[in-house]
Amino acid sequence: MDSWDVGTGASDDAGGVFISWKAVTFLKAMGLRPRRTIRAIYWTAEEQYLEGASVYEREHAEDEKREFNVFFESDSGTYEPTGLDFSGNAAAQCIFAEVAKLMTGFDDFIFTEGSVASDIGNWVRRGFPGVSLRNKNENYFWYHHTEGDTIELEDPAALDKSTALWAATAYVIADLSIDIPKNVVDYSYD
Repeated sequence: MDSWDVGTGASDDAGGVFISWKAVTFLKAMGLRPRRTIRAIYWTAEEQYLEGASVYEREHAEDEKREFNVFFESDSGTYEPTGLDFSGNAAAQCIFAEVAKLMTGFDDFIFTEGSVASDIGNWVRRGFPGVSLRNKNENYFWYHHTEGDTIELEDPAALDKSTALWAATAYVIADLSIDIPKNVVDYSYD
């Protein structure tokens, strides 16, 4: 898991791990089976040159060609969710805009094109669509990489809302009748 040596990593990045794990757990508990698999991956060593994501990318290069469609990442805290950031080509953005319209029940929901988190950056730069959580994280960098990054920062209600948004978005995208369009650049790992 991505965390920093001086804190417990509650905000960076246990909250993101939690919502990813719970989203999959809730979908399974509800008996929802989308057309595509939803895979939760917990990166390590982001601050050490994205080592965890890079190793995963190398070890799953063949899987990626036939199985991967969209990457999600939550790495800016899990405070009160305000929306989603999407990246992808123009066709993917049109689909994401329609998916975002389904996410009702969130105050001031924002859909932003083109901005996603770091660990999935290698895939996004190569043309895979990406999704990141937007939230009210105005104070995120007060605690980021400090001893103050503890569980007390996590608000259970915000975690629940973030998990609901993450699960709903993942399910809708995974259950689409079409793949999200991508312009993947194939780099070999030979």
